[in-house]
Amino acid sequence: MQRPIANSAIECGQLFNEFSSLLHDAQCERRSALKQAAVEDQAGRYRIWAGNLGALQRLSLTSSLDHRLRESPKVAIQIQDLLNDLKDALRNASPRDRFARALASKQITFDESYDISHVGHKFPFLAKPENMWLKERLGKAITQRRQYLRYTRDHREKLDRVDPELGELQPTSALASTLASTLRLGEGELLETNFEDGQSQTSYALSLGEESDENHQLPPLSEIAKGAITFECPLCWTIQNVRKESSWRKHAFSDLRPYVCTFEKCDVKIFSDRHEWFHHEFRCHRAQWLCNFCQSHNFKSMELFKRHLQSQHAQGMTNDQLDALLDAGRQPIKHLAASDCPICGHEWEKKLRLANPEISEEEMVIVTPAQYRRHVGSHMEQLALFALPRGYLEDDAN
Repeated sequence: MQRPIANSAIECGQLFNEFSSLLHDAQCERRSALKQAAVEDQAGRYRIWAGNLGALQRLSLTSSLDHRLRESPKVAIQIQDLLNDLKDALRNASPRDRFARALASKQITFDESYDISHVGHKFPFLAKPENMWLKERLGKAITQRRQYLRYTRDHREKLDRVDPELGELQPTSALASTLASTLRLGEGELLETNFEDGQSQTSYALSLGEESDENHQLPPLSEIAKGAITFECPLCWTIQNVRKESSWRKHAFSDLRPYVCTFEKCDVKIFSDRHEWFHHEFRCHRAQWLCNFCQSHNFKSMELFKRHLQSQHAQGMTNDQLDALLDAGRQPIKHLAASDCPICGHEWEKKLRLANPEISEEEMVIVTPAQYRRHVGSHMEQLALFALPRGYLEDDAN
């Protein structure tokens, strides 16, 4: 099921608002090459576009863009992709969160070589020379998380100090003694991208054959909340109103930002949400192109497909028509090889063969995109949890 356009349109508007408000902060403004007037101008143009099309209205309204495009799924997908690109651009350009501030802080430094070494020790596949870049990217991401955790903890302690001139104020509740901001998660979860799983392969792994890694685990919500309706998150130190275990895990990992792009030359390197990360890789890297004229040619990159169109079918074709064919030819990858895990290499394939003995040695072990996302994402989550000192969450929950 395609995610509603209204959801993404509203998120883009919120990002514009956050970006604009934070540029009023002098510290942020010095680090941003963008001017307040320019940002507000672009935000205004976006609001006009969204308002005229009804992009912010829910599907139940007949004037909404979602409702009007219900019979044109290809157009809806293109608009959704553009909104996702806009969200990525706003996130990368904006100094909007404390994670970016933590990385910019000169007072907090950690030795990244320790974390890089840990990644290589945990996943020997990444110690190969051709994989060193990913080992370093994953290790440096752990170090960045350490900086973020130290920054948020120091910030919380700074706010919690009592000014001797003001005297000590008695808090009205256990949570009122801090100045943490409130972030409330909605009841709904992000809708999952619907990747159709091809059924033509007989070598699909029916059993994942994986054991959970118990080395690093998030404590359950019950240990953090202690039965309270609201609680202070020991990672970001904001007040949370989370009642589901899945929502707690989602929030905690959004703080840690576990997911990194596994393609070397990509500038968008870190994500807080597993689905956003995987959508990025599928949108930008994991795609194939089908020639609608030949119907038998698949191309692994847009550049190869473009060369084919120019050499075989471009007679009398304008640049706009060529671009339209490039977009129309993009096809999502429906299955992946288990041996293509960029973090553990062939280890997953070996486990799947043991769990699925019906797969012959001559056959390639194929997994669905959802299985692949879950497997690679769990590797990254384990590495992210390594940034937490042992007992960190348990001590703070107490």
